[in-house]
Parts: sequence; structure tokens; C-alpha cells
Amino acid sequence: MNILDFHCTIQEAESEIRNRRKNSALLRDVEQHLGGRVPRFLNDGPKALYFPSIASPNTWMHHVNEAVGKMGLNLICIEYTDDRFCSNNQTKLHLGYFRFFNGLGRNGGVKTSRMPIMDVNAAGGRRFKEIRTLWGEELVCFHHRLLATVFPDIEVRDMSEWVESWGGIDAFYEAYMSLCLCHCVLFETFRTDGNDRDFTERVFMPAFKRVTERFGLKPLIVPLEPIEGPIDLYWYSYPESVKPLVLEAMSGTRPL
Repeated sequence: MNILDFHCTIQEAESEIRNRRKNSALLRDVEQHLGGRVPRFLNDGPKALYFPSIASPNTWMHHVNEAVGKMGLNLICIEYTDDRFCSNNQTKLHLGYFRFFNGLGRNGGVKTSRMPIMDVNAAGGRRFKEIRTLWGEELVCFHHRLLATVFPDIEVRDMSEWVESWGGIDAFYEAYMSLCLCHCVLFETFRTDGNDRDFTERVFMPAFKRVTERFGLKPLIVPLEPIEGPIDLYWYSYPESVKPLVLEAMSGTRPL
């Protein structure tokens, strides 16, 4: 399968998730496959799901919120705060080393300004929930305060215990993909270029195929950014409007 075959459009996802949710036999089969371990917050109707390491109002979150708004679904951000920070992972790096989007340059390139909010070197290998900002606040709490200021209606759930309960990445991803059959639409881009290729081909694709073959349906995944080609700094950045909120937190002049 081509990587494009693993994703769908918003329109396709919206139609499919509503139809599948009416299929009581499918709901029962997924529940049985997961051993009754469907998260409770997915039991009262279809949801839109986004899975960052930490929920934060960066460019990705803005795009997800806008896209979900067109679908009429409630957005839930699930996190894995027991995950470990690694500065070689650009998505994780930019949770501790903020970039602010300042527009495009004369040649079309992205212009950004940078601001560290934690000691990136000291944080290497530590769990996100153990890391503190430069001013002493828990990193996860800071991102949550920032998110609540910009998007007060977005629900956040720490799924660390659920993730680790599967005993390994392969079993977890099969369970994760199973949820995306009839409980939620996942907003995420799986890529086969750059540093993402190994994970996509070794973990994601096999899990996706196992679930598809077992149920005869594909998990519903809507991409966030272009599936092919490099990810530019725009996607890792925060809107300039967020910058004053960060500066206020750093200075301690007043809470967010």
C-alpha cells in the first residue's frame, strides 16, 4: 500500500465515523478485541482524537481545532507524559524550545524567532512529567495552562497508563488503530520520509494492516500536514500571538 492509502479526507472520515457508530456489531467486536479496554470517554459517541506528547497550542493544534470544528465532533487530546524527551526528535524538541512563526521571507522561507523554556540538555532521557521549565514550573502543567488560555474547550487526557498496559509498542498500536475504526477519527500524519520512515514502516503500517484485515475496515486517519515532502518549521512553531503569554509566564508578572 502507498502511504496515501492509510489516510482519508475530512469528508470521508465524517461520513464513515457516523455510519460505523451505528453498527452495534462492529462496536461489540472492537470492544471484545480490546478485552473491554475501550477508554470510557469514547463510549458516549464518536470523537476526534489528537495524540501529541503534550497538548499545547502550537500550529498543529490550531489546524486540528479548525478541522475538527468543521466536523461537529468533540476534540480530545490524549497524551503520553511518561514518554521520554529526546532533543533529536523535532516534535519533542519544540515543546521545550519554542519557535514563533513570523511570516514568510522574500524567497518564501519560514521566518521564526526562538525561545527556550527549559534546559534541553538536562532534560534528555527524562519523562515529560518529570521536566520543569526554566522558571521551575512543571513542563506539562505549563503547556496545559497555555492551551487552556488559547483553547479553553479542548479536553486533555493523559493516556500513559493505557499506553503502557499493552506491554509493547506493537500491541499498543494495534489497540490504538482499533479505536479509530468506530470510536474516533484520528488526526495525525504518518510519513515514509526522513526520520519517520522507520517507525511508520516497522510499527504503524503492520498494525494498520492487521486491524484492516481483521475487521474489513480501515482506521480513520486524517493527515495534519502534507503527507509527502519535508516538514518545514511552520508546523513546529507557535503563532506570534502566543508569545506574550509565554513571556508573562517566564517573568512571573501574572498567571496565564
